[in-house]
Order: sequence, then C-alpha cells, then structure tokens
Amino acid sequence: PDAETPFAFIDTELALAAAAGRLRAAGGAVAVDLEAHSTRSFQGITCLIQLSSREEDLVVDALALRGCVGRHLGPLFADPTVPIVMHGADHDAAWLHRDFNVRLVGLYDTGQAARVLGLPSLSLSYLLASYAGVGSPQKKAYQLADWRLRPLPPGMLAYARSDTHSLLYIYDQLRAAVAAAAAAGVPPAAAGSGDVWARSAAVALHTHAKPVFDPTAHRVAAARAGARLDARRTRLLGELWSWRDATARAEDESTVYVAPDGALLALAAAPPRVVTDAEGVAALVARRGGAPAVVRRHAAALAALAADVLAAPERSPPPPPRPPPPPTAPLPLVAVPAAAAAAAAAAAAPAASAAAARPRSSHMFFSPSDEESGSDGESDGSAE
Repeated sequence: PDAETPFAFIDTELALAAAAGRLRAAGGAVAVDLEAHSTRSFQGITCLIQLSSREEDLVVDALALRGCVGRHLGPLFADPTVPIVMHGADHDAAWLHRDFNVRLVGLYDTGQAARVLGLPSLSLSYLLASYAGVGSPQKKAYQLADWRLRPLPPGMLAYARSDTHSLLYIYDQLRAAVAAAAAAGVPPAAAGSGDVWARSAAVALHTHAKPVFDPTAHRVAAARAGARLDARRTRLLGELWSWRDATARAEDESTVYVAPDGALLALAAAPPRVVTDAEGVAALVARRGGAPAVVRRHAAALAALAADVLAAPERSPPPPPRPPPPPTAPLPLVAVPAAAAAAAAAAAAPAASAAAARPRSSHMFFSPSDEESGSDGESDGSAE
C-alpha cells in the first residue's frame, strides 16, 4: 500500500500551502504525528510533522518551515469539522502549542479509544498489529534518533511516514469497536464514542510549561542513587546541579546532554585532587557520559567552585523549631447560689436608678479637654 499511496516530503512554504489546501478541500479526517528532538535542546524542538489523508502521505520539515507551519496548518487543526487523528497526543499537543502556537480542536486520540475499550495494550504498535496486521520492527531503532538530520536517511523517512499511513484505518476500526461496545452496554465503553471525544478534547488542552529549576532535586537524585554524602559534599552537589541547569539554559542543551545525574554525583563524591582540578573534572564527566566540549569549556570554573565549597567551614545546622506553648486550660465554671445572685442584683439597683435619673447630654462622647475647659463640644457659629 505504501508504494501505491502518493507521498511528498515538504520543505518549502509553497508546497506546504498547497498541501494544506488539499487536506482542507478533501473534508475528511487527517492523521497527524510529530517527531521531536530533545537531547540537544533545553526545551526540545519539533523536527517533523507527518500528515496522512485517505489519498496521500506527507512529511513536513518543521525545522525548515518553523515560521509558517502555524499559518498554513493552524486553520486545518482548528477546524471543528475536520477530525485530527493522533495516537497518544499528550506531548504532541503541547509541542504544537509551544513551537507553532497551534491548537487541536477536533482531536480524536486513538490511545484514548484503546483505554475506553480496555485493550490489553495502548501502544500504537499493538493497534497496528491487531487491526491492520502491520508490524513496526524498526520502532525502537528510531525512537531516540536525531530527527534534525538533513537529508533524512531513507529508513528514518519511511519510519516517520509509517506512523500516520495506517492511522486512519485504525481510527475507523476503533470507532466501530467503541460504538459496538456502547450499544451492547459493555463497560467501560458504555458511555459510547462521545467519551473518547471528551477524553481527546482534554488531551488537546495540554500546553508546554518551561522547566523550572528545583533546588531540592539534587537531594532526591542522591537518595535515589543511594549516595552517601556529608553536608559539605551535598552542598557541592547542589552547586553542580545549579551550574548544569544554568548552562543548559544558556547553551540550549538538555541537562542530560551537559552532564547526566551520575556524572554530577561522581563529581560530588570524588577526591579533592580530582574535583578541584580542571583536567580531572573534564575527564571524570566525560567518562560518565557528559558532553566533553561543554564541560571542558567550564572545567576551570567547576574546579574553582568545588575548591570554594570544600574549603568553606561547615555550616551549623539550624536550631530546631521551638515547640508550641501548651494549651491553656479553660477556667472552671462556678455555680452562683441563687441567694447570692439576688443580693448582688439588689445592691446594684440603686446605682442603676441614680444613673437613669441624671440628665443625658446631647453628646455621647467628649474629650477630657472639653470637660476641663467647660466647652459643650460645639464650634463657633454651629449652633442653630
């Protein structure tokens, strides 16, 4: 079927505009997938957009056309009459929004359909094998491929195309299966295909959030790795973690590429003669999978940082918080005998009568200075 289906690799705006026009004019569902790269980019970047209609397969070079993808594909993806069929679109929806400011309005996520049907696997490979009889033996080989490569090797291009080529057929089969299960009242599909659309709409709302540095992440990593570091070495690990994050952001590299967690843990635990020597730092990080070029540029600064931390005096631990004061016991209620209460009321009665007999002032409040000066509280000219 691949040989019979027209195919085009699109890397010009003119070709992209024409393809978007054909897809909108066809009026049917469009299968979509993305290939991204995140190792040599701090936030990641979309490299390819694959599109399949029932008439053709297209692979768009999202690097070459980054500035015009939203202009030409945005209206198609925002058309509520055009089902956009994707599988496991959680990341893809966020990437489209991050890189092209594009939203998916008519998303149908076949991964959500598989959940509603309660299938034993939610992977696209399982759906292709179960419904289309198509295998994907090269999937693992290309999952971590560098999709920035140009020109794309034939094997990578064929893999990218295959992700959407059969997806519309899977879409047809899953919609029929969900509808049949709903008609038969078989849980969990009793809610019908509308549940899949609702789930997909929630997926389409995913957005990309720029990573925020976590100042406690180094402690979590050390605990996970079972590293035993004293307070000074833990402080050094925190400084290395902060350096890596700042360097990755500044140079647009992933933190894993700059220096994996294991490399920083090894640095924090290394002998002083290694961690305070620029050559020792560069060699150790390179052995642990770090980027030699990046680390070598910063090796002297890292060695100086380590020397400062290791030479600093130990910090006294903060004092423990003071315990809260004990709760105050409420005063006990004492019953007053009736005779005593009557006597107190009788004693207070004359004073209350005398106060009621005194003439009441027209002013409820006055200052001591008014009383001493004999003023009645009214200013000149205010009396009526």
